[in-house]
Amino acid sequence: MKKTTSKKNNELLAIVYHLIVAIAIFFLVYALNNFTHAASGNLTIINEPVQTSRNVGTSQQAVTYEDLSSKSFKLIILHIKIGTSKGNLDVLKLNIDNDILETINDAENLVREDIIENLKNTSNKTATLNTYLQNMDTTLNKGNFFIMILDQDVSTRTQQMNGCIAEKKISDQNYFTSINYYDQQGMIEALKKSTTYNACIAQTRLEINAKTAIVEKLKFYYGLLKTKYDFLSLKQETILKNINVLDADILQELDTINTTLNTYNF
Repeated sequence: MKKTTSKKNNELLAIVYHLIVAIAIFFLVYALNNFTHAASGNLTIINEPVQTSRNVGTSQQAVTYEDLSSKSFKLIILHIKIGTSKGNLDVLKLNIDNDILETINDAENLVREDIIENLKNTSNKTATLNTYLQNMDTTLNKGNFFIMILDQDVSTRTQQMNGCIAEKKISDQNYFTSINYYDQQGMIEALKKSTTYNACIAQTRLEINAKTAIVEKLKFYYGLLKTKYDFLSLKQETILKNINVLDADILQELDTINTTLNTYNF
């Protein structure tokens, strides 16, 4: 009894350790990315607006962050897999899903926020715009991270489902072969396997559809937020100098974003 308890305690400690390491890696990447942005003068220097490039899954992101995130992401997933290989994943899944939903909500709120109206009603326009851009930048970083996780999750589950489909075809064929040979035991075993693989297919397909729905919603708001962020970063000097008499192209661009947002039907 004592040995069993000690073994469970050791497994629990191992799970906690690896989850802590995974979380630490995430915050390290996040901190280093913010440091890179600050060092490059992005956002905070009004006189030097910089157009950023944040295409998900492409090489157009900052090289330093892309190289770092690709390596750290693998480490994070590794530690999560090691730390939870013998534990209960339910709590971890719930925490990740909750963070993803919060990120989607943050992205939607930032896209909907009328920053031009806010700038007109504040005395410190520079600080207000910089804070808004920083919040957008933070949400974009989180969104990009969660998109990587979700895409990887969907890919893994798709491979698992395809494997179950292939195995079910084999067991189905074995069932009919057993019929031809009047092999009752073979029929029972083949049918049992086909039932198991069919359940696997149904379960993974359900999980794939669920994760795909989340990632598509996240990518939608991520894309709009990225567009607005890039545009405001490029035009921030013009906006601050002419807040009361903005060029038509600026207002038109923001109106286009709002129109896309308002016609979105999830």
